[in-house]
Amino acid sequence: MKFTFIDPEGEEKSFSDVESLKVILNLDYKLWKGGPGDASIILKNNEQLILIKLEEGFFILFHPDYLSPEIDNNSPETIGHHIGGEEVRISKRLICNFDQAYEIIAHYILKKELHDEYNWVDSF
Repeated sequence: MKFTFIDPEGEEKSFSDVESLKVILNLDYKLWKGGPGDASIILKNNEQLILIKLEEGFFILFHPDYLSPEIDNNSPETIGHHIGGEEVRISKRLICNFDQAYEIIAHYILKKELHDEYNWVDSF
């Protein structure tokens, strides 16, 4: 399974296995603040998973529908993060830990669909 990954520095890379992403996902969140402030996985021209690594965990956004997996529906707090120089407020209920993020990403790459064990909700 070959897929395109745009890393936090904005560089496009091709991977042939999901396991290779673990190294990048394990990078310190501070390193993800360089460049555009996010990374993405592209399987189709008009669809991608956008990934943001925060100190608290990962925010995953399916584009173009702006859907994210809801992890904790009881958290009304938000976290600020800069993408392209603009601050975006992200709900804490949409923050995944490493294992959840990897499971969601691997499922998307291998099955070419959103993980159906998660409730995907409007991110904004």
